[in-house]
Amino acid sequence: MISKSTVFIGLSMLSALAATAQSGYNLIGASANQTHFKNEDVSSNSDSFLGFSVNYLHGFRMLENTPLYLETGGSMKFMFYSENFKRTNSEYEESGQRTQMVTFVAPVNLAYKFNIGEDFSITPFAGIDVKAHLSGWKTTYKKNNDGCQEESINLFNDDANNMNGNVWTRFQTGWNAGLRLSYRHVFLSGSYGTDFAKLSNHHSNMITTQNITLSIGYQF
Repeated sequence: MISKSTVFIGLSMLSALAATAQSGYNLIGASANQTHFKNEDVSSNSDSFLGFSVNYLHGFRMLENTPLYLETGGSMKFMFYSENFKRTNSEYEESGQRTQMVTFVAPVNLAYKFNIGEDFSITPFAGIDVKAHLSGWKTTYKKNNDGCQEESINLFNDDANNMNGNVWTRFQTGWNAGLRLSYRHVFLSGSYGTDFAKLSNHHSNMITTQNITLSIGYQF
């Protein structure tokens, strides 16, 4: 037979869990992303990856009487870059390259929520990102009247048939800071940050990166 004390303890734990769940929040959304990259050894070699991501964040309330939250979660990011050249005075009429990357991002942010009335809030946030580049491919192509020649390489494979000593960094860390506007269950946010670790550390191809994100989603 279950004692009254056991029932009381069980109900107390359920109440505590319910209170914890109510004091936090969840964010699911989609983002438009830009990652600006620059080759430090070639001043003119600067451009941007463009792409999108799907995101989830949970906010844990840190203080009972203060709307300070620890946010963490995950984001799956799909980024693309292309560059085309047309050379009418060359053997090839057109050439270029296409790069695509898939990255998992795990952020850890501190956020402070300012409630403005019952329905509207403004939340500045800042924190660090840990990134794992799950895949990355670069395809170079040349087109002429005889057809198209393509060659693809794995950006994170260091053997002679791929990057041959110039492999890109599989893991990066960085910082981000931004602002979130929420109206009832809908939110809009924007953030900016840079990466501490370079995308490529090779002496002839040291690539630094900066990140811009615009997000829209649902909060519950």
